[in-house]
Amino acid sequence: MNAVNFQAILEHPGWYNEEGPDQHVVFSSRARLSRNLSGYFFPHKLNDKELLEVQENIGNAFKSIRLDEHFTVKVLEDLPVLERRKLIEKHFVSQNYSLEKRKLVIYDQNDSVSATVNQTDHLQLAVFTGGLSIQRAYEKVSEIERRLEKQLNFAVSLDRGYLSSDLKNCGTGLQVSVLLHLPALKYSSVLERAFRRVMDAGLEVRGFTGDDEGSLGSLYQVYNPVAIGENEKDIVEKLARLASQLVDYEQKARDEMKRQRRIELEDIVYRAYGTLINCRLLQEKEAINLLSDVRLGVALGWIEVPIQIMNALLVLVGKAHLQQIVGHEQQDESSQHIKSLRARLVQHALSAYKEDADV
Repeated sequence: MNAVNFQAILEHPGWYNEEGPDQHVVFSSRARLSRNLSGYFFPHKLNDKELLEVQENIGNAFKSIRLDEHFTVKVLEDLPVLERRKLIEKHFVSQNYSLEKRKLVIYDQNDSVSATVNQTDHLQLAVFTGGLSIQRAYEKVSEIERRLEKQLNFAVSLDRGYLSSDLKNCGTGLQVSVLLHLPALKYSSVLERAFRRVMDAGLEVRGFTGDDEGSLGSLYQVYNPVAIGENEKDIVEKLARLASQLVDYEQKARDEMKRQRRIELEDIVYRAYGTLINCRLLQEKEAINLLSDVRLGVALGWIEVPIQIMNALLVLVGKAHLQQIVGHEQQDESSQHIKSLRARLVQHALSAYKEDADV
């Protein structure tokens, strides 16, 4: 096997390894705007010619706007299979969208901006930022939208605001979300109680895998399900406030475990660390769950690895990212080659930094 530059892979720019506030708990923030072009029906009502017109209009607008980011504008089916799968692992596109014909995807060179065309709406534009930085994500997505709006006529109504195929997305068309790492709340069996407070405030929660119940790696996304009826400032501030409360709950749960269940907590962290350092083959789901426990140890200061490296690993252990490293699309998750490469990538990341044994 040819030598693999694991360090270059880990340090590649991406939303998953960007610094941000409260990053010991908050993995990332996202702001997404849904927009439709005036003069066209919603995507599910358009014929092939109209779908292509919408696609060309939006694609040309992105190519012409001037920002620090350089945008890649691609028809999904023109991308290699692995590139499409990587977009799924980065949460830029859904599994279903990646399989559709004649769909356009847009993303920047730093993996912080993504857009899909003719999904449920003509345009869904998203910005990802590190840590609890919802305001920054919102400001950036708004700036891109303002540039686009100089060339695109978005459908808007005096009564309903920006129009959407989903009534819940009318009004501002804004959905903001945060991805939180909440292992102590999970281990303390108070996660459900914390989420009830979030849902009582009108927000919703889903797991890292998109499931409503449970989640890989104790990672959970909290988001506003409704954009209509509130202004953008209130939507952003509400989520930021509730996310800060969850950060506080998680930190208190970690402190309580350190005081009352320290040996158990150490066992969780170092058992995961020991497995990852010594294993030879590593499945993807197993890797995410073990990395979650080690990330908790990093946040506690017990393991000296940058938190951004742990974040990057949670994305890079995905099958498509590993397949691209070895250049073999045909290898599936059961391939020993892929599982071995995953173990080596994780071990390089963990062993490249000195472990702090002062616990």
